[in-house]
Amino acid sequence: MRPAVLKRVFRRGEFHVETFAKEAGVPLSEAPAKLRALARLGWVERNPKSAQWWRITAMGARLAGSTLLPPISVVRGRDLTQQVIDAAEAVNQDPSFTHLVSRLVLFGSLLTAPVDGKIGDVDIAFELVRRELDDDRDDALRTAELSFAPPGFWPYYFWAEQRVVRKLRKRSVSLHTIDDFDAIKASGFTIYSWDRESGRSETTLPW
Repeated sequence: MRPAVLKRVFRRGEFHVETFAKEAGVPLSEAPAKLRALARLGWVERNPKSAQWWRITAMGARLAGSTLLPPISVVRGRDLTQQVIDAAEAVNQDPSFTHLVSRLVLFGSLLTAPVDGKIGDVDIAFELVRRELDDDRDDALRTAELSFAPPGFWPYYFWAEQRVVRKLRKRSVSLHTIDDFDAIKASGFTIYSWDRESGRSETTLPW
């Protein structure tokens, strides 16, 4: 498993096996074996409070706090931010997706670094919502979307959300759920919002 993927998961500190499957992009049926393999390597350990919960070790914590990619310029970071916004808009305009991007929030060093400075990566939190359809259309779209999933990927809604995340993902961009962003109580700036009722989006950049 790529270090960048592990870093994204390990930032949580502790996590449920279903969360690991979702964040790592692996079928839920394979997640326990992968976690056991990571435990043998010293990255994680089972949380005593539940067999379904895991937590990072000291070695895992060092990886979570490390920078795996070389620094990028602020100008490049701003370009990547626009690419993520464009990807979110493409998802929302694509009728094959059951989940839409309702909000993107930029936070971290890109908000404060000088225009001629360097940053480690671009931190963006995302919020997803389900597309509102009648039951028949919803069932048909879910069936079609599931046909894209890798064999054994389950449950369905993990794959539906993962399809969107894969579209948003860019090198040197760290994606976070909006719940994780709210939990760390960081300052952020909403760069993209989507109104499901009107089908309209709004982009606002802080520079």
